[in-house]
Amino acid sequence: MTRRRAPPPRFKDCRLTGSSASPLLTIDRLSVEFGSSRVVNELSFSVRAGQTLTIVGESGSGKSVTSLSVMRLADMMGGTFPTGR
Repeated sequence: MTRRRAPPPRFKDCRLTGSSASPLLTIDRLSVEFGSSRVVNELSFSVRAGQTLTIVGESGSGKSVTSLSVMRLADMMGGTFPTGR
């Protein structure tokens, strides 16, 4: 006798629509330095509920440092934030 699998759960669509939805995350003029080297220079973006943001770039362009900075982990590695909020 074979067992039937339960159907996957259905999730309610929780996306916010319209331009009145506030961003979940806003980065404004983020700069990151390690010592005297500025590795990210005045980067700005925002993400609203239901959106996906993809950060692409060449090797060494600051993608990982940006992600670590958003999570406040770059400062544990010696990074400083001269500008941005």
